[in-house]
Amino acid sequence: MERKRIFIVIGLVSIMFWQCSKEIVKDPTLANQGVSTNTGTASQSLKESINLSVARINYAFTKISETQGFKVLNSQNGNQAMAATAFNDSINLSLIAGIYEFQTDSLLPRHPNSVARLFKKTGTSNEMIVKLPKKFIFFPGYLRNVVKKDSTLANNFTITASDYHYYYTNYEKYDYKLVASFVLDSSNIGGLNIISAANASTGSNYNVKYSFNNGYYLNVSGSSGDTSQSAISLTSDTGTLLNESVKYANSKYGWPQEYQYTLTIGNIEIKRTVGIDSIQVYLNGTLQKKAGVKVTDSSTSGSSRSISHSRDIQITFDDGTITKLSTLLNPSLTVFSSLVNSLQNMYFASDIIDYIAFSIYTNSH
Repeated sequence: MERKRIFIVIGLVSIMFWQCSKEIVKDPTLANQGVSTNTGTASQSLKESINLSVARINYAFTKISETQGFKVLNSQNGNQAMAATAFNDSINLSLIAGIYEFQTDSLLPRHPNSVARLFKKTGTSNEMIVKLPKKFIFFPGYLRNVVKKDSTLANNFTITASDYHYYYTNYEKYDYKLVASFVLDSSNIGGLNIISAANASTGSNYNVKYSFNNGYYLNVSGSSGDTSQSAISLTSDTGTLLNESVKYANSKYGWPQEYQYTLTIGNIEIKRTVGIDSIQVYLNGTLQKKAGVKVTDSSTSGSSRSISHSRDIQITFDDGTITKLSTLLNPSLTVFSSLVNSLQNMYFASDIIDYIAFSIYTNSH
């Protein structure tokens, strides 16, 4: 049901962008491409600028939601993450490099989640190149429950991992890296770049980026320790559309306490800092003294304090009108939230790539 709801939203996003584009300052670059490095002019008001910048963001999520890369990321359920298993070993690219193709043989799994010899090495390479049916990508559960040969399955999805290592121990140490690109039916559908590490004494950090094949990029990152921070950015080949960052410091009670929040939308920056009475709003670098901003959170969880999930921004413009960012970004917020959740939890990597890598490693060592 959740997947159906998201795809219904895709059509609504297109309608919303069309309506919004009629109300903003005419921009031929926006009309033709949906994005521009020229995010506004000095003569535009804060209201005009935010409408223009939000329209670009909505357009970006409309185009992203139409890609196969979005469908791949949205297909994961996160219930089979290999990082949550008792795996305790080290794998790097040299141990699993080669060209592999999916094929069932006599050694089929006797029960779900068994590691079977489903991939046969058909060539050599310095990379890990895996060819498998797209059915296993969009419906990961099938990969773990192959029980018979199916002549209708074609190896029409290719994963090429040019860098990979997975180091994991039971002593709360973890180090992970993945650089991979994806091809569906001979067409490039984007790539995934992940760096993630954790240590009980120093904290954890992660940086996950998906490059869509239409020139858009979504990046999520975070770190924990004495100070913590998280960030989300939506960029294109021509510039940054949205950037959100939250910084935390450990409170006297031991839990992270937010001390700085920054949201950049096009040429507008909204900043809230502990110790400063008001929330500051900048337009083209100039402080907007008459603008009023209120930040609200529907969740007390620090990790959820993002406009992609439970945070909202209410803006009062010079003319006295009031709007909320959630209203301006609706319904593309559903697409935004889905993507951020998938990348933060590294579902595609853990559900698909790690499972395949462990299978190849186990069967060859």
